[in-house]
Amino acid sequence: MPDPDDPLGAVDRILDDPGFYRLGFLADTIMLFCDVALAILLYRIFSPVNRNLSLIASVFRLIQASVIAANLLNYYAPLLLTSTITPGTEISGETGAQVMLFLELHRHGYDLGLIFFGMSVMSDAMSPLRSYQPFLDLMASMVSDPRLAELVAPSPLPEMS
Repeated sequence: MPDPDDPLGAVDRILDDPGFYRLGFLADTIMLFCDVALAILLYRIFSPVNRNLSLIASVFRLIQASVIAANLLNYYAPLLLTSTITPGTEISGETGAQVMLFLELHRHGYDLGLIFFGMSVMSDAMSPLRSYQPFLDLMASMVSDPRLAELVAPSPLPEMS
């Protein structure tokens, strides 16, 4: 991640090797296509176990892919901003600030996509457990005795009385 205190350094790194920067864009694009294929594959694998949960997981994974795909525009924008700069030309601070803004937006957009990825992974992980009797018995015992649930996942908040 570029240093936010050195926006011109980020511009310099993009200008030094724009092909390498484009390679990052290509890698993310390939990852997105693979992620969509994986969403379909996981749905096909887990749908016999629990169709609804598999569908939810697939939807979250496809939302994640959509968010990251749209967010790739933020990744590509610095390349467009720097494409008119010729070697040896002085780079304005405004260009550096714009590049940093798009890189920050890309970082935050990726974080948003990862939230949906996490929801997808949790849904996929729960699918086989929904029919696993020892797991169901454990969950039922936590309902009857909440202290067991506290042992498994301690509450970070103090008890309100």
